[in-house]
Amino acid sequence: MALEHLRPINPLKKHNRNCGHFFGVGVLTRNKTPLFFYINKLMAYSKKVVDRYNEVLNNPNAHGVGRFDPNDPNVATGMVGAPACGDVMKLDLKMDGDKILDVKFKTYGCGSAIASSSLFVEMLKGRTLEEAKNIKDKEIAEVLELPAIKIHCSVLAEEAICKAIEDWEQKVSHRNHNMMPNNAEPNYTT
Repeated sequence: MALEHLRPINPLKKHNRNCGHFFGVGVLTRNKTPLFFYINKLMAYSKKVVDRYNEVLNNPNAHGVGRFDPNDPNVATGMVGAPACGDVMKLDLKMDGDKILDVKFKTYGCGSAIASSSLFVEMLKGRTLEEAKNIKDKEIAEVLELPAIKIHCSVLAEEAICKAIEDWEQKVSHRNHNMMPNNAEPNYTT
């Protein structure tokens, strides 16, 4: 498609694309097909989400974007997705016993999903597994002032934490089982 066939969308004009009432941002093709995306006027991102998203975008390494070596025996991974919206979060925990030394994430999703991911990186560093289990989606949603329609992003963040902790506990249990003398009790903190 040639660029001369594109025209800007008026962001103040209402466009109905059989998905509710949306206000367009981006461009329309010659046959009025949206090329970029739409923003629902009832779902404005909070300033906290926008600021955090922009910080992550401008300096991903400072906000824990990335991954650890999956072969590292001290790394636990949790990966979750939301079929309804297509968001996917992957969380890596660098562990020392039951303490979280460092955290990395990769998120494919909207600004709220990325902001939620970067927030839980901050919330998890230096905590124990028991402390991490107490981080709830409502806490993340409140800090970011997520609109009701974006609460699933904070739920995904909590689920990713739980999955990573499950992965770590399974690794530790497996290690303990393989190294345990007969009739000895497993140690879940190493």
